[in-house]
Amino acid sequence: MKISKKIILILVAMFLSLNFPYKVTKAVNVNKSERDSNWVQTKSKVDLLKTATDLGNEEYEISLKLKGNKRSIVNPVDIIMVADKSGSMEYEMPTLKRAMKNFLDDIESSFGDRANISLIEFSGENKTYIGRYCDFNGFNCYEKYFIKGSIDDAKVLCDYTSEYSTVKSKIDKITAYGRTDIEAALELVKKKLDDRNSNNKKYVVFFTDGLPIQLLNIETREYPSLDYIEKYIIPHTKEYFYEKGFLDKNKVNFYSIGLFTGRRFDSEKKIAKDFIKSINNSGSYFITDDSNRLDSVYNDIAMNIINENRIMDDAVLTDIVPNNFEIVENAYGQGKTSIATNLNDDNDSKFKKELNIRQPKVTSENSEEKLTWNLGTVNYSGMEVKFKIRLKDKYYGGENIPTNTKAAISFYDPLDSKKTRKNEEFNIPKVTIPYQKGTISVSKEFDGNSDLKDKYNNETFTICLNGGEKGKYYLKVFPNGESSVMKFYIKDMKTDISNNKDLSINYLVAGEYKIEELDSLNSDLSTIEVNGIKLEKNNYKFTLDKDNNDINIVIKNKMKNNNGFYDEDKIENSFGVFEG
Repeated sequence: MKISKKIILILVAMFLSLNFPYKVTKAVNVNKSERDSNWVQTKSKVDLLKTATDLGNEEYEISLKLKGNKRSIVNPVDIIMVADKSGSMEYEMPTLKRAMKNFLDDIESSFGDRANISLIEFSGENKTYIGRYCDFNGFNCYEKYFIKGSIDDAKVLCDYTSEYSTVKSKIDKITAYGRTDIEAALELVKKKLDDRNSNNKKYVVFFTDGLPIQLLNIETREYPSLDYIEKYIIPHTKEYFYEKGFLDKNKVNFYSIGLFTGRRFDSEKKIAKDFIKSINNSGSYFITDDSNRLDSVYNDIAMNIINENRIMDDAVLTDIVPNNFEIVENAYGQGKTSIATNLNDDNDSKFKKELNIRQPKVTSENSEEKLTWNLGTVNYSGMEVKFKIRLKDKYYGGENIPTNTKAAISFYDPLDSKKTRKNEEFNIPKVTIPYQKGTISVSKEFDGNSDLKDKYNNETFTICLNGGEKGKYYLKVFPNGESSVMKFYIKDMKTDISNNKDLSINYLVAGEYKIEELDSLNSDLSTIEVNGIKLEKNNYKFTLDKDNNDINIVIKNKMKNNNGFYDEDKIENSFGVFEG
């Protein structure tokens, strides 16, 4: 019985070991070695990705991307969401509610319980006041109708909380009604900020769909004209905004959103846009075409809030380039070896502004070059650093060639009170570098007496390609115009060819070669053409390199009338004897 239990336990252990751990290990290995779009998710709450892009001409652009992940939010935040619920919002309210709730989803996915949300709604009472006025003797009296804002026009629907579902339920209960009393909302926002005794970074996301038409505790016309709003109400509201200190970003980041859809005069839209732009310190958004754009606006603000949180202090980025590559200096012009940009929401740096990061320090270590960047503070949104490398030997090749020895980021975690320096490594992208191949074809043609030509038609002639210290290579050719062909790889004298496992063809060293005819038999050399160009007499040379790697040689002879002789011995070389 005990033996059978042991057997069962062994089988279970084998099953688990075969089916679980190896999959995890394999995934990690793939993530760290292959050139793909998978980010390395480190234990230090940062995601890393290194890639190499073939630019052609033996150059590669190296990209090092780093960003925060959902676990790396550092500083808690307080966010006040302000919603205009005036009567004009009746048809747009569902769209606003959806956008606000999507905003909460974005914040929750990154901050979790480190974000505290408060919700404020505002409008204005549909109430008209009547004032009776008389002259000093009391004989001439008249009545005046006016409206006046009240502090009660703005209400806190939800106090600071990290319960996102609670905030969403309060959003669902907002009902469109009343006028637009923006000053009442600003007053309540200021009170909520002052009551919040915390060092958390503070944000206000303020939404309105119209111009202010009343002022807090001040009488204004019952039916104000656009001219009256522009010249009296708006200046007073803007001044109220400034007096509350909302321009100071050290105290609060204030975003404003204006929705102005429907049939409106251009002059009215311009006044509204200018007003929205005046009541923010971090960004304003003005929509006139489609209320569905509210989703992207709220998402953009959420990303701004998320991205402002730092994930690294005193960050130092290093990358060691293998000795078969070299760094391209001034790769981006103006003396720039590298460039750094911030990432957008798609983890792409396209169309993003260049960051003010000092150029890397380049040092040598064991015949390898090392780049060091002092990045300083890195925010949640992350950044991309790019530079270029090129092959030192343009004839070097192979599969799965590492583009770096080691790339790493060293930094302090802002939340770590012990200030222990952390180190994380990037994946190593590998590239396949094709070997440089070449072809030399040699053919021989005779001019003159056809009877004499026929006599040697089945004979072979030896041609030498004399490269001096690079070697001599011999080909046997027929005089009937058919080509003898050499196929080979090209290398320099010191090219490392150890990666090449293809032994079916040999190597030729790049450089200059002299064309020599060893046995002309009963003929005189007339001309030699290389790739259709006639060479000068006694200067029968050509250059073999990666750009001039398909050589076509045509040797033309003129027959004599007397008989000649020829040597049937074969001449051996590293290629063997090449016979047509």
